[in-house]
Parts: sequence; structure tokens; C-alpha cells
Amino acid sequence: RLASLVSIEEERPFSMGQLIRPLLETEKKELCDYAKEHSILFYEDETNQEVMYLRNRLRHELLPQMKVENPKLNEQLESIRKELSYALGMVEEVILPLYEESVHFFEERCQIDISLYRSYSLNEQHFLLTKIVDECQQRFQLIIGKKQQELIHQLLLDDLPNAKQILKGNWYFLREYNKA
Repeated sequence: RLASLVSIEEERPFSMGQLIRPLLETEKKELCDYAKEHSILFYEDETNQEVMYLRNRLRHELLPQMKVENPKLNEQLESIRKELSYALGMVEEVILPLYEESVHFFEERCQIDISLYRSYSLNEQHFLLTKIVDECQQRFQLIIGKKQQELIHQLLLDDLPNAKQILKGNWYFLREYNKA
């Protein structure tokens, strides 16, 4: 999802409060130096150095090579991150009224007004369904993968009056005429 490319947020809701990461913009070397200078034990997860994980190969191999080619890579990536963040904010502003108009959550289910969903542009449908999927994950701990999301989108657009798609756990997508 696009939001995952924006990077970790400095502040976000967490459990019953707020998760704040005040040192997120601080370089790791600066943190290590500070800890050493002030005799503070610095802990690093040992897997952070293992290049068997993609995130570490990117961090330890690809990014240093890219920085040799382009010394301003960090600044450019930060600029792209900000632009993407603004774009996602604008998408949220457009999608929120559509979401409030066409989607209703109940104790153990979500209902989508299909006629309204169909009236939206393909772009609006995509981001609306992504928001619904994210909300289902938060409310019901229901994980819907990209392929299942595409299938649900097709079922919402199909002319068949009824359809059923089994999801993970004991969940399913059920379409009955103009509601899903």
C-alpha cells in the first residue's frame, strides 16, 4: 500500500494513547555516539545486520551504492516522501465523504452500498475499498490481501445479484443485490 512508502510516522494513535518517536530523524551514528559518550547501553537487534532480510540488504548494500552515485539521495527521498504524504492526505480528504456516505460498520460486519460504490470513479473505488480493508483490519483483525481486495472489487462491479467469497478466519464477503 502507498501509505507504507511514506515511512514510519513520528506520531500516531497507539492503543489507548499516542505513540511518539522523537528521535526518528536522528542518524543512528549520532545516537550510538551519544550513548557511548554518556555511558548509556545501546541495544540493537542482531538481525539488523543480517543481509538475508530485504530491508537490511537495501539499508546496507543498495542505499550506500546509490549514495555514491547521488550524494543528495537522502534529501531527494525525503522530498518524495513529503510529496507522497501530501498526495495521500488529499486522497483521504476526497475519500472520507464517500466512505461516510456509502459504508456502514456494525458490531460484526461492514455494509457497502453498491449503487453508490459503482457511481464513483475507478480511482475513488480503489482508495475507498483500500480504506474499507484497512478499517476491517483495525476493527475485526481481518487481513484482506491485495488479490482478495481485487476480487471483492470485481464482485462489487459484477451484474450478478448475489455472490459470496470466503475470506480468512470465519469471515466472508457476501453480496446481496445492492448491498455487500
